[in-house]
Amino acid sequence: MPTIPPLRAGTSAVNPSTKATLISPRVAGPLISQIKAAGQVTVTPSTQGVPKLVSNVKVKKKILNSTQAQLTVSFTENSGDPYFTTAQIYLKLGNANPVLVGQGANSPLNVVVTRTSMPATVIVVSAGNWGATSVNKSPAQSLSLA
Repeated sequence: MPTIPPLRAGTSAVNPSTKATLISPRVAGPLISQIKAAGQVTVTPSTQGVPKLVSNVKVKKKILNSTQAQLTVSFTENSGDPYFTTAQIYLKLGNANPVLVGQGANSPLNVVVTRTSMPATVIVVSAGNWGATSVNKSPAQSLSLA
C-alpha cells in the first residue's frame, strides 16, 4: 500500500506543489456578508429580509382541565412577503417578559398553556432567515386564562 507523504504548511492536499491561501476571519466576514446579500436590491443592516408583520390575529381559548387551556391562534401572513418563514407565538403574563410558547408556518397554531388569573397577552412575531419582527411592535391580543 502506498504511503502518503505529510503535507507541508501552506500546501494543498490535492496538489502538494500548489500553495494554499488562507483567508483571515477579518477578511472572510465581509465576503460572507456579500454572498448572503447577493441579489438584494436594497440591503441595510436593519432591513435585510426581515419579514413583515402578520395581521388579523385572533385567539380562541378552550379549557382542557383545571390547570390547562388550549389556545388556537390564527393570523394572516402577508402573501407578498418573501422573508416570512414562521410565526412565533409569545405569551406575556402581567408585566413579565414574553415567553415563546409555540411556532409554525401555517395558521392556525395551537398551544397548550397553564391557566392563571394574571392578565395575559398573546403576541405573534413574524420570523425569517434574516431575523424577526420586534416582539414589542408585533400584533397582540389580550385574553383571560382563568
